[in-house]
Amino acid sequence: MINRIAPHTDKVYVTTLMIDYSGSGVYESFNGNIVFEVVDGDVTITCSGSDLVLKDTEWFKDYRTMPPAWVPS
Repeated sequence: MINRIAPHTDKVYVTTLMIDYSGSGVYESFNGNIVFEVVDGDVTITCSGSDLVLKDTEWFKDYRTMPPAWVPS
């Protein structure tokens, strides 16, 4: 999903992150509830947890390869 959406936006939010890959499937809340509001074409995003986008998290840096579209030029 990340690679498909990367050419269109780097503003990816997730409700939870998997933090234990040993088979127990432990998840941790991250952005929490994510609310998108559009008023007169202006988009506001409000998260009940962290407001970081996925690419800026330590989790992403540790477990993913940055899509070429997100690499600063």
